[in-house]
Amino acid sequence: PSSASPALSTTESFKSPATLAGDLKDSVVDKAGDALEGASDLAGKVKDTAGDVVSGVVDKAGDALEGAGDIAGKVKDTVVDKAGDLVDGASDIAGKVKDTAGDVVSGVVDKAGDALEGAGDIAGNIKDTAGGVVSGVVEKAGDLVEGAGDLASKAKDAVTDNKLFDEAKDALGSIKDSVSDKIYDAKDAVDDVIDGDA
Repeated sequence: PSSASPALSTTESFKSPATLAGDLKDSVVDKAGDALEGASDLAGKVKDTAGDVVSGVVDKAGDALEGAGDIAGKVKDTVVDKAGDLVDGASDIAGKVKDTAGDVVSGVVDKAGDALEGAGDIAGNIKDTAGGVVSGVVEKAGDLVEGAGDLASKAKDAVTDNKLFDEAKDALGSIKDSVSDKIYDAKDAVDDVIDGDA
């Protein structure tokens, strides 16, 4: 009886193939379940982490866009202000150029008017001077003709009074002197008119 017990206990420690297969199946299922549950937890954590990352990126992108909007607004305001200043400055310069050009044209017109007025005065003086010269020459010519008439009358009287030779000699001398005097007088008159003394 004592030798049969060990053999019986050894037989009982062996499991049948069906039992082993069932145990193996249960073990695999348990391990697969544990693995799936771990994978599910990991996927949840990845999902949460990815969500946090995406949310952070979106927040940062929003902040960046908002900052860019502020910068763009400031740039726009600055450009508009500077453009306005440039337009105002250009308008001021154009006004000053217009005023300066008007002053220049007005000055040129005034100077041209003065020049024309001066030219008119000069022309009047030339006309008056030329008239004086012509008048003086005509007057001296008249004196010469009158003197020649007097001499001719004296010559006639000398012939009539039979004092022909004496009177002719005297008459020729007088003619010579008178003509010389008249020529010098005419020259002096012309010189006086030119010098402005007449």
